[in-house]
Amino acid sequence: MLSGGIMNFTPRSGKIRRGLAAAVVVSIVLSAGAFIPGSAGASSARAVDKQGVLKLPYDLTALGGARFDPITVASPDNWYFQQFIYDTLLRQNADGSYSPGLAKSATIVDPQTIEIELQSNLKFTDGTPLDAEAVKFSIERNMAADNVASFRVELQEISSITVDSPTKLTIALKTAVAGSFYNLLANGETFVVSPTAAQSGTSLDAEPVGAGPFILKSFTPERSAEFVKNPDYFQAKKIKLAGVTLVQVTTTDPQATVNALLDHAVDAAPISTPDQVSPLEAAGLKVVSQASDSSQVYGPLCKSKPPFDDLKVRQALNFATDRDELNKLIYEGTSEPVWASWTQGSELFNPELKEYYAHNVKKAKKLLKEAGAEDLTFDFYAGPQPEQQRVAEVLKEQWAAAGITANLVNLQDVVQEFYVEGKAPAGLVPFARSGLDKVTRSFLAGSVGNTCNYEDPKLIALVDEVRRLDGTDGFQKAWWALDEYIVKNALSLFLVWTPRVNAYDSARVGGVAFRPDVFGAPRIDVFKAFIKK
Repeated sequence: MLSGGIMNFTPRSGKIRRGLAAAVVVSIVLSAGAFIPGSAGASSARAVDKQGVLKLPYDLTALGGARFDPITVASPDNWYFQQFIYDTLLRQNADGSYSPGLAKSATIVDPQTIEIELQSNLKFTDGTPLDAEAVKFSIERNMAADNVASFRVELQEISSITVDSPTKLTIALKTAVAGSFYNLLANGETFVVSPTAAQSGTSLDAEPVGAGPFILKSFTPERSAEFVKNPDYFQAKKIKLAGVTLVQVTTTDPQATVNALLDHAVDAAPISTPDQVSPLEAAGLKVVSQASDSSQVYGPLCKSKPPFDDLKVRQALNFATDRDELNKLIYEGTSEPVWASWTQGSELFNPELKEYYAHNVKKAKKLLKEAGAEDLTFDFYAGPQPEQQRVAEVLKEQWAAAGITANLVNLQDVVQEFYVEGKAPAGLVPFARSGLDKVTRSFLAGSVGNTCNYEDPKLIALVDEVRRLDGTDGFQKAWWALDEYIVKNALSLFLVWTPRVNAYDSARVGGVAFRPDVFGAPRIDVFKAFIKK
């Protein structure tokens, strides 16, 4: 809740909480946790197997393999299992609110200042105290690593970190971005590692040392990672699992995850396509579908080179796209057209942008003629997964009606060949980002997702305005202006929002709840789950 403060907005929930006055200090008092409707009841409703280990699928080979040191990850996706080792200062709930983690509280004093109070008597598994000095050390270590592939740009907005006492510290920011920085307290940018271990010369990838609920017991590359319960964790009594095991399952083949669930090789997993739901339900597995404004099928465009450096060509491609047909043919009516950075149910959705690029072949042809691109032909990266291939094939047929020829191509290394080398001027990728990351990771310099290093000073200014106004009454208006610019300038191919789907073995797993990862994707919460006897 907010105590006597300005408006605080939690983007994932779409809810606005208002304080009493706009000019006084904002103090965010964290709740003990959020009840998630539809989740399993308390563990007391069913006997807990105290030796139970939760088995989850994970591609331990992707992007060079799994990493256990926060500064070496090639993708922030690794933070999902790194939290087992390190925990987080705050924990983000399913509704976008925050609960205490290693931090007892976090207070936005003003738009450039955040005060953090830690839980008392915290210790790393090597016996080193987890105090304010350790938090300062870890955050500064992450800043020095400058891992642009994973760390969000707000991390570099820190101007200083002051240790006020063993359990209190103050983060001062260069600019007024405290609202958008706040989420970093629930993610890998602020993971706290043991200073003793980090300075010992031993790689934290080989021997990670944190103060989280689990300890890395063993790691077999390309096979599994085993975590066991940390008996000295400050909330050890609340952890009902004896351990968590990550089982190697490739992400390039969605059916591999389904097979792992059906074979009981794993207990729970996210599902990528709607057609996988029926066989899982038929096998007695529980399937949970949640609406999402952080998951979409996205079409990045190279806007720095022909043909997509021409605004009219980009607009034509969007008008030639029939999103309703995609929804019907591919997603069985479960998706929603992308008209901006937010779904239509969000308070941040700009209603003036609804159906801005409604399917209109005639208009697409007119724009192509005006651009001198009536015979537009280009290579289109389609992605390796069956769903992406089907979407690309439907798009190819739709665009052909407007005289557009798309040559579907496959690439072996998407990051290197598509994003870095630009072997195709357009592509199709599943895109999972939340909040302002949906913009900064796609369109701003310094991010690998910014196709062809597109630079736009106006866009940067609009993004800065959103950051500046986070937590104020002008936040919504700033987002509307940002989205209007993105859409009217056709900075990407706008396709569809896709639902988030998870499946789990309800006969074996209890206490099932989901909370968002760094991408906004709901993942099973290992802090609450247990194995039934």
